[in-house]
Amino acid sequence: MLVLSRRVSEELCIGDTIRVMVCEIRSGQVRLGVKAPAEIPVHRAEIYDQIHRHTPAERDLRQRMSAGEPLSKIEVRHDRAEESDQMSKPLFTVQEFKYLQQVVANLREENTLLRAEIQNREHIQ
Repeated sequence: MLVLSRRVSEELCIGDTIRVMVCEIRSGQVRLGVKAPAEIPVHRAEIYDQIHRHTPAERDLRQRMSAGEPLSKIEVRHDRAEESDQMSKPLFTVQEFKYLQQVVANLREENTLLRAEIQNREHIQ
């Protein structure tokens, strides 16, 4: 690990496209500013870990759904014992698929609640 000393308003560079600036130091807390291209996600470590803790099957489902593929079109694999021919096998076991359906239902419910909260706030204003 590289350890550097920086003062307020001083920067460090990561590669050619990322800059990190010390914005403020107060009460044992350091505030950093990060300049990075939009295609490079920047997260606090605990958020990054939360994003990446999902199973590969769940990450695949999220990618496919964000690409617009409906849940009903995703195939279910009934037996993992015969995975030698990956091209002809569905991607998920029945158990994984049921779990992912629950994840999707939870996300839809959360989305509905957030939309209602936004509408309520707009109505109040």
